[in-house]
Amino acid sequence: MIGLLVAGPLVEAAEPRVLMAVSGAFGLIMSLAGLPLVRREPPSPARTGEASPARDSVEA
Repeated sequence: MIGLLVAGPLVEAAEPRVLMAVSGAFGLIMSLAGLPLVRREPPSPARTGEASPARDSVEA
């Protein structure tokens, strides 16, 4: 919806082909900008040394 509101006045000022090319380039740039966030490796688990068994503290 916002794109339609913004593009409405721009159609009068620029050619539709130019607007489509600019919006496509903007979409590609935004996709590339978000790529490092998606490809980030998850944090490695903390090393605690020796493994200790879990203890249940709830009484039956």
